[in-house]
Amino acid sequence: MFDFLRKNVDVPFQKDAAHRFVPMIVGMMVFLATLALVGASIISSIAKEWDAGYAPGYIVEIPITSSETRAEIDALEKTLFQVIRSIPGVQKASLISSNFSVINENKTIAKTPSSYLVYDLTIRNGHSLQITDITKRIAELRNNFSIVDHQTLRAEKLKISNLSIMISVAIAVMIGLAAVATISFVTHTGLEVHKSIIDILHTLGARRQYIAVQFQDQALILAVKGGIIGLMVSACALGGLGFMLDFVDIDFIKVGIEKSNIWLVVLLTPVLGLILATLAARITVMSALSARTKNC
Repeated sequence: MFDFLRKNVDVPFQKDAAHRFVPMIVGMMVFLATLALVGASIISSIAKEWDAGYAPGYIVEIPITSSETRAEIDALEKTLFQVIRSIPGVQKASLISSNFSVINENKTIAKTPSSYLVYDLTIRNGHSLQITDITKRIAELRNNFSIVDHQTLRAEKLKISNLSIMISVAIAVMIGLAAVATISFVTHTGLEVHKSIIDILHTLGARRQYIAVQFQDQALILAVKGGIIGLMVSACALGGLGFMLDFVDIDFIKVGIEKSNIWLVVLLTPVLGLILATLAARITVMSALSARTKNC
């Protein structure tokens, strides 16, 4: 089917039973490498969206004790909101978490898990609101609380995303190296299987480059088959994942997928696999033939 990729047909590769399974192995490696690179692309897009939505501000977290009733919590929530909004320099304040559970007639807070009132404060542009200014105002109502700068959260998110991207790319590189090793091993095995034919070609005056091209073409054909398999499996898997996400309310992942170049990664990964497989086969053959003879 892919014989048009061959420049010469002197070595009977169709007799090699091992070559029948190589496309499946290469296809699986292409699929796994594609998933790793797609994950890196999605994480990168999500991180960019987070960074674009960054605004100077603070996160204020106030723990709720188990002895406080629902009415006391509601009153505390409203009072804190008014106090925070009245701080000079605060442009916007919103309650982003009010995690509590009603477990009995007194409507007290469950001891486990811990419950908090969490407010997100956005600072006006150009206003230098210090964390001590917020601390003083909240301390008038509550002694036990914590404040985190948006910049700190931003740095942590970017650190985690960058680490995840590095791990994904490293996994893809290791899979690529495994694919190269597989092609090199199969090519070297083919040299041993067809040793007699290679010796005849040498006797007839064939040069190393002439023989190497045939093994290189064979590696290219195996890589093309494997790339097609990997491409089809990757497309089906990502299509199924996209279909499943339509039923899941995870907006930041959907945005990351929409903003990332997923299909470009799916298309380019097999192409990169073809290049690596061809180079691996060429280097393996030339090295092996050079070691066997110095006269060709």
